Amino acid sequence: MHCRLHWAARQKAMHVLQLLTLPAVLVRTAALQLPCLPRRIGPLAASPICELQDDGPEHDTNAAAVLTRAGLNTPAADALVSRGIDAEVDGETLEALEAYEGAVELDPNHPNALFRLGALNVQFGLTEDARDFFHRALDADPDHSAAAACLRLLQDVDATALDAQHAASIEAARAEDDAVEDEVELVPVDVARRSAVKRIPRFLTDEEIDELTATAALVEAEVGAVARPTRGGGWSTVYLNAELGRLLPWLRERVFAAAADADQKLWGGILKGKAVNLRCAEYHTVTPPGNLAFERHYDHGSLITIDIMLSDANAFDGGVFETSEPGDYLLQHPFEKGDLLLFLSHKYHCVSPVERGTRNVLVAELWEGSEREPADGRCDQRHGASTPDSVSLNS
Repeated sequence: MHCRLHWAARQKAMHVLQLLTLPAVLVRTAALQLPCLPRRIGPLAASPICELQDDGPEHDTNAAAVLTRAGLNTPAADALVSRGIDAEVDGETLEALEAYEGAVELDPNHPNALFRLGALNVQFGLTEDARDFFHRALDADPDHSAAAACLRLLQDVDATALDAQHAASIEAARAEDDAVEDEVELVPVDVARRSAVKRIPRFLTDEEIDELTATAALVEAEVGAVARPTRGGGWSTVYLNAELGRLLPWLRERVFAAAADADQKLWGGILKGKAVNLRCAEYHTVTPPGNLAFERHYDHGSLITIDIMLSDANAFDGGVFETSEPGDYLLQHPFEKGDLLLFLSHKYHCVSPVERGTRNVLVAELWEGSEREPADGRCDQRHGASTPDSVSLNS
């Protein structure tokens, strides 16, 4: 009898997934402000931090608050939901998850983003979390028929049996991930989160920044720039990668020296004994409302990340670089023109929306792998020729 009940529960859960094709879930909007509850989807991504610190409207740099004041939060969230749906069609679950999370960060009462998060929770067997998201979608839009249908189907599902089965699969996936991380000795996220960020003021002069900008323009003319729709719009990237060392060898040498020094003084020598290269060197151009709003974003698979600010402080508003620290608070870091920031790649970090002007920054990642070419983008394949399927979306 138990097996038959379990089979019926699984069939109902799978029926919920079939509702994703309903066009109605893509066209409704929301009006009711709701708190952002944490999501738990096992190892796919960590829970976002959604509490807002009420320091008054003049001091609030939270992505949702900034875009709400600008009247851009709902359109930006709509774009992220559309991007997430496209990612699901392409089989890119992690990118879809981050897109929906980003939409909820911008608009906590977005019914379609909440519904899609509920559907992903169903897919991974987390029925209780799925119910929460479906209820929130209905609270935001009482006419959301797909969310109501999913809740009816989940009413008699044996969540305990499904969650137990899912927990076993999570443990297996976690063991596989741990084996890969042990092989390349990546820093655990909880360790990286407790680590310090190193700032070197005026690492580059204005003349050196001009040379770097001209070099980025040359590479862009050769390989083009990549638009980043999952970052709120207004964000494009030129991948310099190995060209940075070929065209600006002095900069590559100085960046590696700074990373090695910070590693020795702050992080216990994680680079020691490793064949370290540039995974990527990215010249970012960000205009409103471009942002990296996901507060638990990190550069998975890399060792040390380097950011260099290339714009004057008066060239843009917003675009604040922050790290998520133990205790779930965001720490803002001074970041002026020419400054270099170094941090462990697995440390959570984010960038608030640019509200005015243009923000240019160079971001580079060091990893234990081959140096990648501009056409490779931010590649997940450590050695050998890069293939289109190996280009990472977590950048």
